[in-house]
Formats: sequence, structure tokens, C-alpha cells
Amino acid sequence: MMIMWGNVYKSLNEYLKLSTYPVGVKLLKNMGDVKEDVRIRKPRVKLSVCQVVGLSRIYGWNIAASINDMTCIYGAIALGLVDPPLDIKNGKVAYEGGAYKTIEAGEKAFRNMYRVNDRYEGFETGPIHDLYFDPDIVVIYGNSAQINRLV
Repeated sequence: MMIMWGNVYKSLNEYLKLSTYPVGVKLLKNMGDVKEDVRIRKPRVKLSVCQVVGLSRIYGWNIAASINDMTCIYGAIALGLVDPPLDIKNGKVAYEGGAYKTIEAGEKAFRNMYRVNDRYEGFETGPIHDLYFDPDIVVIYGNSAQINRLV
């Protein structure tokens, strides 16, 4: 059963007064699954997953991206686009980048990082009121009061 995402968007806005669009994310086993008859933007420069989601939530754009479009390995790992290299798994990159005081803390943070289980070739994003796909993930940005009300 397809959820009526336009109605969900209307309800969220009625109760939460969000300042940006909630975003649906579809994980793609094959980039060939992107519909050709729908207006989909593709990155012209390398972006992070956060930036792609940001373009959808702020401008309402539908975007399809693959690992070749990514600049941030952490977002790519989280969405199953790439296997994590050893330097990421063991916390070395996070430690040397100054995110953590010890390598062990960086390793623990990686172990606790959300990651999808399967491997994917890419993903699509779009504002939930304008989706032509059933999303695997819905991202909602809000302040603490809005998110508390949502929960």
C-alpha cells in the first residue's frame, strides 16, 4: 500500500510548522532504477549526502546520486554505497581529523554509527509531498520543540 505522502506532509506542516520540506530517501540497488520520465536532477559537482538532502529539503528538488557524486565517505558508508576502509573502522581518520581525542573514541563512534545493512549503487531524494517512489528513509529537520512533538 502506497502511503499518501502529500497528506503526511500536510499533517506535519499543520502540527509542526516546519521551515523546510521533509525529505524521502530511496536507496537504489541499481542507478538504472531512476525513472526517466520524472524531472530528476543529478549533481554536477561532488556533494555529501547531507548536501543532497539539503537541496531537497530547502529547494524541493528531486535528486539522484551515486557513489561517484559523493565527497563525504561517512554519508556514503551510512547509506551502503561503499564498504568502510580500515582507517575509518579503526577510528584513525576521525582521530587524525580532530573529531575525537583518542583513536579508541573514533572507533567506538564508528561502531555506533547508523548504517544500512545492504549495498546500494545510489539513492534518490525528494520532498515528501512530491514523491513518485515509496521512500526507505524519511528525514525531518526541526527544532527541539518540533521534534519532541513529533515523537
